Amino acid sequence: MTVGDGQPTLGAGRKSLALFAAALTAWLVITSGALAPPLAELMLKPSPASPSFLFQQLPSALLLYAIFGAPIAIGASLVLGFPAFRFAQRRGLKKFSEAVLVGAGAGLAAFLGDVALTLLVGLPQGLDPNSSSSASDAHGEVFHNGLPTLYGWALKLIDLPIDMLAGAAAGGVAWRVSGIGRKAL
Repeated sequence: MTVGDGQPTLGAGRKSLALFAAALTAWLVITSGALAPPLAELMLKPSPASPSFLFQQLPSALLLYAIFGAPIAIGASLVLGFPAFRFAQRRGLKKFSEAVLVGAGAGLAAFLGDVALTLLVGLPQGLDPNSSSSASDAHGEVFHNGLPTLYGWALKLIDLPIDMLAGAAAGGVAWRVSGIGRKAL
């Protein structure tokens, strides 16, 4: 079945498959972005502990990303991907580059949602004069009284290109799997 411009109409099954493929793609990009720095560090500065990381810690990290990250990616695909998909369809977007741009916009929305959630969760503690807490990593203090420090915001800002790349890749995959760009035979 096609619509007036020769584009195939999409059933719920095709949309679901496209969004599921987009979710897995976004999960792969984000997982790769999270695990790339420690792997690159191991390659640049090998140490006696390197084999331990590769064979003991890396599988554990991948398992955690699979158990927690994949369901979050599928949920985000429904919360962000479905409205983005509908937006693209209503606007008549048919090109791969348009799908990538819509996906990158969804990635930006995910990043802004993360920033809003960080403020929503941390602001009550930050405004409480009786509260005191901090969290640090090996390089400095990340959170102070529930809110990110300047260093913490810099770390969070690193997520922006990863989120937008994940969204762009997911948008491209959703476009390809859905068959939007193909003419009906």
